[in-house]
Amino acid sequence: AIQPLEGVPGLWGLGEFPGPGLKFGYSQLDTEHTREVEICNCGDLPLDLSEIDWNEILTGPPETQRVFIEDPGSFADKTLMRGQCIYIAVTYYPSVEGMMNTAAFQLKTNAETFKWLGGPQPPDTPPELRGIVRVGFSGIGAKRGIEALPNQFNFGQVTLDCCSRPQELTIYNVGDLTLEIADIAI
Repeated sequence: AIQPLEGVPGLWGLGEFPGPGLKFGYSQLDTEHTREVEICNCGDLPLDLSEIDWNEILTGPPETQRVFIEDPGSFADKTLMRGQCIYIAVTYYPSVEGMMNTAAFQLKTNAETFKWLGGPQPPDTPPELRGIVRVGFSGIGAKRGIEALPNQFNFGQVTLDCCSRPQELTIYNVGDLTLEIADIAI
């Protein structure tokens, strides 16, 4: 079993096929966002995990900057006993606004049943892909932004102990992310 099941890479990005993967969604630019993938042995026999590495076709050419990074040592071969789980932390660091980033790591396993498939891999799976599992990732770099208009008020001359005419300040969210205003003070 692999969690979460937010989608695996398709030809045009992530989420076209149900299965193991993380969707980081809109994430603040130039900020690290870390989530974990959980891989568990739900069977009775030892589960071998090997050849864990980024799928360069789905991640991009080797020369391009990778925006998804695993913790050092996460991709070592492992054997999980019955009921044992491992956790692989993946950090997303977007640096370009509005760009959809996708990636996938893959691993080879001796599993006979895949929980998200409800059984074995489809019978038409080519022999060279049997036991191969892809875990997908996606995210979009976004920014937070706030603007207040007008940016200053001039109440003019006001008679002492009288009120001025009210003036209105409008706050705009000019970013891609939800904006939370925690406090307003004068």
